[in-house]
Amino acid sequence: MRTQCNICNSTQTEKLFVSQNIHGRFLLTKKDIFNVYQCNECNNIFLGNLIVNDAYYKKYYEGNYYTVDLGNDVLNFIIKIMDVFSYRMKERMILSNCQAKKKIDILDVGCGIGMFLNELNSKKFNKYGVEINAKGADEARKKGITVYTSDFLKLKLNKKFDVITMWHVLEHMPDPQQVIKKISGMLRKNGLLVFAVPNSGGMGFTYGKKYWYHLDSPRHLFLPNRSNLNRVLKKNHFNLTRVIYEFYDYPIDLLVSLRYSHLKYLVYPLYPLFKFFSPETLTYIAKKKRRMNFTDRITSLARR
Repeated sequence: MRTQCNICNSTQTEKLFVSQNIHGRFLLTKKDIFNVYQCNECNNIFLGNLIVNDAYYKKYYEGNYYTVDLGNDVLNFIIKIMDVFSYRMKERMILSNCQAKKKIDILDVGCGIGMFLNELNSKKFNKYGVEINAKGADEARKKGITVYTSDFLKLKLNKKFDVITMWHVLEHMPDPQQVIKKISGMLRKNGLLVFAVPNSGGMGFTYGKKYWYHLDSPRHLFLPNRSNLNRVLKKNHFNLTRVIYEFYDYPIDLLVSLRYSHLKYLVYPLYPLFKFFSPETLTYIAKKKRRMNFTDRITSLARR
């Protein structure tokens, strides 16, 4: 258990509030209590009183974690359509930012049952996934996807990739610095890292606090913001090229986050407007920096 920030390693932290085992708008159990801290150096939000081990994963990542059933066939159908739309938009985003001139080797970290990879154009992508959950990995393989069942930081591959993606996965990992460092080593020259995470700098967390839709304690181990993530990327040889707000993802997140706030009386009547301008999640596009070799250094010195 620690109260040290897992982004900047500062011990200058303070306890904000106590949370319970929640997932989206659902309270799963009241008996588990988690302390939510904020780093005074980089404003990272993180859980402090938690040991992440095999028992943790077994307890908090149950077999149905990767499936969503709203109990209504119409709503389930609408969510499925929106998911497909989101995946298609993500594919366009990757293609427009990737410099690979051939079929793209893409690795999706935390691929779950392979829903994102399955929607990618097989003529344009060679699809690979990493998934720690064996059942999820098996479901993804049924879709024809090459999946490695492993903790990502323990994964050993000789292969390099053009693109590595993480869709709301990084916040589930206890050491984001090591994750980004490993990804940097797995990308080819000019490789692309594309990932989405909750945005703790948005209206939902600012005013919703422990009712924030994306708090998801204890599965979300930390909740970053644009500034501290950029720090992590720079440290691990990435240039942050774009930050995108995919407002069509999680359409009710802000609504749920403000359900106990007086601000809801202002937001609810104008919800589409507030939803459009309040980024509850952000998608980051970062390009791997080209490291200077010996010849590059000599050339650089000669030009001075």
